Amino acid sequence: MSKFFLTVFLSLLAAALSRADSREVQVVLDNGDSLSGNLLSESDEEIRLSVDYLGEISLPRSRVAEVVGKGKAEEEAEEQAEEAIAETKIAPVPEKPRVVKDVPAPPKAVAAASEEEEEPEQKRSVVDRFFAALGNLEGDLGILPEWDKSLQIGLNSSSGRKDQSTQNYRLDMDRKFESSRIKIKAEYAYGEANGSKTRDRLSSNYRWRKDIGPGVFYESESDYYSDEIKLIDSNLEQKIGLGTRFLDQKDSTLSAGLGASGRWRTFPEKEAEVDYLVSVFQDWDYRMSEKIRVRQDFNFAMPLEDTDGYEINFSTAVTSAVSKSVKLSLRYELGFDNSLAEDRREDRRFISSLGYAF
Repeated sequence: MSKFFLTVFLSLLAAALSRADSREVQVVLDNGDSLSGNLLSESDEEIRLSVDYLGEISLPRSRVAEVVGKGKAEEEAEEQAEEAIAETKIAPVPEKPRVVKDVPAPPKAVAAASEEEEEPEQKRSVVDRFFAALGNLEGDLGILPEWDKSLQIGLNSSSGRKDQSTQNYRLDMDRKFESSRIKIKAEYAYGEANGSKTRDRLSSNYRWRKDIGPGVFYESESDYYSDEIKLIDSNLEQKIGLGTRFLDQKDSTLSAGLGASGRWRTFPEKEAEVDYLVSVFQDWDYRMSEKIRVRQDFNFAMPLEDTDGYEINFSTAVTSAVSKSVKLSLRYELGFDNSLAEDRREDRRFISSLGYAF
């Protein structure tokens, strides 16, 4: 009996020792399949495995691609899992925005703000409303958009020792091409003093300048006017000239030149006159700033047959921009014609006007 137990004990011990010597492996075949089990033996010809669901099997060594210990395979699997987790980017959960409830302002402040936003129309001055109305016109007028246009209106009145009033309406149009420039002007002036007419003049002017070289130009100018106070029914003059620009900068332009003209003038009580004149002209345009502009013109003309009948015209104007389209202008004009009677030779005027550029 003791021999029987000894035999059983030795058999179990041998099996335990053989199982202890075996190790769990994973056999990868050449077709990509794999088997996991206990490695019983391994030689150059075959590998013997103990698989739970197949029992003991033998695999030819030629069919085995790789034998991996289970511990190593588990480590590789764990490393791959860790790498996959590391590569997986988990987007952070955005924080919910903090809602801060507005603190109500004091009732008095709200009332004051509402009063400012809903300012009644009657609180605005007449001048503000007038300028606002002019400013709104700019988007509605599309007349000759490629021209610079300005309409000026001057109305002056005074009473006391001398009652007098003057009216002045002027339209200026200007357009600059690549090598030429056109300027058009039309003006009407009327004045009374103590019930008597002191001024009644209608005039228009057209000037075209063409560049023929750096800083050199020639011009053609047509001028017409009628003056009831000077007893001139009509004065029509055509001039051609040659000039140069002494300054031709962005903010300042100074030009001067010589010209020759023919003049036809009619009178209410005598025959018409025809004269040929030579002239000297000069003009300056200076922008002091974005809002202030100064212009000045001078012309001296003398008849060839009667040098004593010379004529001088000088004007200067300062324009200030109130807004993009509204401008204030102060203009001084001096005219002297030595060919007329002594009481009608000289004419001086200061004109303040409100202009609208459109």
